[in-house]
Amino acid sequence: MRSISALLEMAFNSSLMMQKELEMFIGRAFYDVLVKIKGEMKTFYEKWATNGTLSLAELTKYRRYARIEKKLIDMLNPIIKKNISSIKLLLPLQYKDAFIRTAWALDNAIGTHISLNLPEMSVIKNMFSVFNIENKFFDEALKNYPLEARMKIRQALFNGLQSGKSFDSMIKDVKKAVNITNYKTFRIINTEGMSAVNAAMNEVYKQALALGINGTIKWSAIHDQKTRPDHWAMDGQTKGDDGFYRGPGGEHTPYPAWQGLSAQQRVNCRCVEVFVLPEDFKKKETPYMTYPQWKNTYYKE
Repeated sequence: MRSISALLEMAFNSSLMMQKELEMFIGRAFYDVLVKIKGEMKTFYEKWATNGTLSLAELTKYRRYARIEKKLIDMLNPIIKKNISSIKLLLPLQYKDAFIRTAWALDNAIGTHISLNLPEMSVIKNMFSVFNIENKFFDEALKNYPLEARMKIRQALFNGLQSGKSFDSMIKDVKKAVNITNYKTFRIINTEGMSAVNAAMNEVYKQALALGINGTIKWSAIHDQKTRPDHWAMDGQTKGDDGFYRGPGGEHTPYPAWQGLSAQQRVNCRCVEVFVLPEDFKKKETPYMTYPQWKNTYYKE
């Protein structure tokens, strides 16, 4: 018999697969654009380099620098726009998936179907809209993202030409700039994805408590060297009756990675909420259902 903690872990890990798939797609796209940039730079060096290096003064004089910079930015812009669009589309879907999977885990843990109410998709989409005042950090992250991406490419190009770097050295700098942008993309996906999953799980737990399911909601942190000390200290803490945790640090939050937390307490947070049933909980005798069986029975779309 699977414990509720094991079932919730299965639900949680499955919900994270959506963002892992997006990360793989974005990683391949960044690789492709890097190959294109490398080809463009090679042609540029072959045409204008003298003894393997380029003169920034000469390139600026004939506006060649402006043209190559524009070409590189134009190559990067489409993937940046696609990434922003994909992230916006992912979060509502990830919330919905996490809600349904968590409801499945809870049903199997207590041995009966308790008919939780998944919010309407329009309501879910509004939760993650950049026009929602509660999403100011998400909004700022998406606004800064393309600006930072273009800045990194410009810095790599300008500094390399100013230093008279060879083609191979220049490509290393450009690759580093693209990799930094790739990392920042993953950071947004991970941070906002964890927020969406925790928000969905939290909603399931709240509805279960309202329906009389006797349990407590607790903070669960990963025990490794990447975990913030403040979050390590939160591990096992029970949520207060007002729906908030006392922490992390000096802050209060309804769930890990909540939008209202400071960036220091939410960026790349990997913590999650768990629903703990009392030791004397009497499980009903309804047979265990796999997620596909259960979803096909209760959440037909």
